Amino acid sequence: MPYRYRFILAYAAILLLAVLLSGFIYLNDQRLQTTSDHLFNETLPLLRTVNQLRSAKVEHERLLYEYYATTDRLRLLPAIQSAQQQMASLFRQLEGQPLAMLDDSLHTMESIKQTAHKLDQNLMKDRVDWDLARTHLIELSSAGRRIDPYFDSFVREIEAEAKLESDASRAGGKLGAQLVIGFCVAIVTIALFVAFFVNRYIRETAERKRLAMFVERNPSPVISADDHGRIHYLNPAASQLLKDLQLESEPEKLIPQVLQDVWQSGGHTASGNIQLNDIVLDFNLSILRDLELAHIHFKDITEQRQAEQALLHQAKHDLLTQLPNRGQLEVWLAQNTQHSNSFHLVLLNLHHFERITATYGYQYGDMLLCHASERINQLLQDADLPRPGLCRLDGSNFAFMVPASGLSNTQQHRTQQLAQTLIDSFSAPFCLNDNEFYLSLCMGVSHYPSDSGNVAGLLKAADSALMESRREEGNSVHFYNSQLQGIHAQHLKIETELRQAINNNELELFYQPKMDSHNGEIHSCESLLRWLNDEGRPRYSPVEFIPVAEQSGLIIPLGEWVLETAFAQANHWRQHQPMVTAINLSQRQFQHHDFLPLLQRLKDKYPGIEPFIELEITESLLMQDVSCSISTMQAIKDMGFALSIDDFGTGYSSLSYLKEFPIDKLKIDRSFVMDMTNNKEDQMLVETIIQLAHSLGLATVAEGVETQDQLQALQSIHCAEIQGYLISRPLSAQDYAEFMASYYQGQQSQLKPV
Repeated sequence: MPYRYRFILAYAAILLLAVLLSGFIYLNDQRLQTTSDHLFNETLPLLRTVNQLRSAKVEHERLLYEYYATTDRLRLLPAIQSAQQQMASLFRQLEGQPLAMLDDSLHTMESIKQTAHKLDQNLMKDRVDWDLARTHLIELSSAGRRIDPYFDSFVREIEAEAKLESDASRAGGKLGAQLVIGFCVAIVTIALFVAFFVNRYIRETAERKRLAMFVERNPSPVISADDHGRIHYLNPAASQLLKDLQLESEPEKLIPQVLQDVWQSGGHTASGNIQLNDIVLDFNLSILRDLELAHIHFKDITEQRQAEQALLHQAKHDLLTQLPNRGQLEVWLAQNTQHSNSFHLVLLNLHHFERITATYGYQYGDMLLCHASERINQLLQDADLPRPGLCRLDGSNFAFMVPASGLSNTQQHRTQQLAQTLIDSFSAPFCLNDNEFYLSLCMGVSHYPSDSGNVAGLLKAADSALMESRREEGNSVHFYNSQLQGIHAQHLKIETELRQAINNNELELFYQPKMDSHNGEIHSCESLLRWLNDEGRPRYSPVEFIPVAEQSGLIIPLGEWVLETAFAQANHWRQHQPMVTAINLSQRQFQHHDFLPLLQRLKDKYPGIEPFIELEITESLLMQDVSCSISTMQAIKDMGFALSIDDFGTGYSSLSYLKEFPIDKLKIDRSFVMDMTNNKEDQMLVETIIQLAHSLGLATVAEGVETQDQLQALQSIHCAEIQGYLISRPLSAQDYAEFMASYYQGQQSQLKPV
């Protein structure tokens, strides 16, 4: 049944119930009104009349007794007559009422009145007959007692009638209340029924209205067109789109070209996208053949397309420098290898870039990377290199390809020239916020197809060459050769075994004595790290495993072990035969954040050890960051330890820096001492170093002394200490003790000056 008829039936039912209830309430109210009027206008006055009649009868009887007692006729007779008149009037009010024994009560009242008259006549006589008067009073009392039941009966009849009327009124009221409650329940039930259908009707109406307004209020453009591409409807969003595209006069341009193909092929749906001006629209097309219309819904995906392009760019480029990333490099490497094009792959590293980041922070590091990549990229663009050009791999590592056609020497020469151009360009500093930064380049080059025929092999070969370049401390180019692979494999083998040796405590400290050139006494030595096999022979020389430890980071735990072992040995010697022990410091160890705290812990562990410890630092290490080096050296001096510069003369220090270093000794490198007796230039250089040290108040130590002629030459120019195989090769702690015992028993005389 339609909702409209359901609402009409519900309304008619409610109206009928309302009319019936209103009629009943009206009739019941009229009946209650009649009953109430009868009660107040008849029943209650009648009951009041009966009560007044009873009172008047009692008063009349009292007056007669008083009259009998006083015979005061003049005073009492008017009151008696008034009482008789009142009773007569009240009886007249009772006439016509349906009261039982009303006539009997009237007859009795008449007899009372006659007896009273007789009493009055007797009492008026001169000789009153008192016996008769008493008889009359007895009759009056007897008549009064006879009439009282009548009055009680009247009261009961009136009260019974009033009760009947009250019960009828109460029953009518109860019935009315029940009908009202029933009506309310019916109204609520019908209201719920109506509310349910009204709510359902409202929802369905709203849904129909929403669906009807969906297209109109759809924020996405919607159009309807026929099979010929004629537009029949445009929603407001579509109209606004045409306005934005300035195509109000050409709305047909919104119709996808695929519409007619789908229509003719019998299809029903299609989707795709179209581009108008700078806006990209995605469309979904639905054909309604019964209406001979096609509905086309559009969605603006311009921002989505731009975001996809941005994500694609980010996936292929480095976020910091915006250069192509490693993935792009590998893609282009693979394409070039497929085309059999000969080329060089160059890996480039900004040498010691990490030190700048550690000193100035990542903000400076990022800016420096951007400036450096811009400088490199500009030079490579001028060289007209193939795509993708300069790529950033990670950290401070970059890569690019150089075409290598023609003879191999010519190929390598062109790449070498380009690499040198890049190196020369980095001679100019980078200026960032009033700070100047100098960088050097390390480059490793591999060749396709001679070095490898695949991408992974080319990258591996170039990285091997780059490792060799980095060992030369920057501004160098290395081309891959097959020997490098064996060298790197050997380094990896040494690194693995070195880790095991550190964990298994297989390393040992040896000590090489230093002799006082003036008196031949030995009061100091240098601790030297050795790695021996089970037979006591060197497993690897320090020249082999120390660089591996430096590159792998194992130098940190290794250096910590050396310090702890040397401190413990120096503390043991000072209790028997005091000996100053020199300990070499590596670059990473010297720059490590835990180095100074470690020295402090060892100082606290061995109180008073400071005069027996000397720390040796290479000249090249100090010059990498002069200000930081001076700060660390001063902290070491403040702890009470002596400092010396090892291999002096092989680094790049200047006199201005040398005088700022808080050092105690200079160690003359063995390369100058070895030929000083045969080469005047070396002899003059050694003399100059010693004179310089004396002028600065520094002691000198000559290392690598192996002949008596070298010893005498050094003594003649006042070198303070001598170290070398002429005195002793490095010895274990036990052998060193035996050497010292035998030295002072006879060998010392052989080394004293003549």
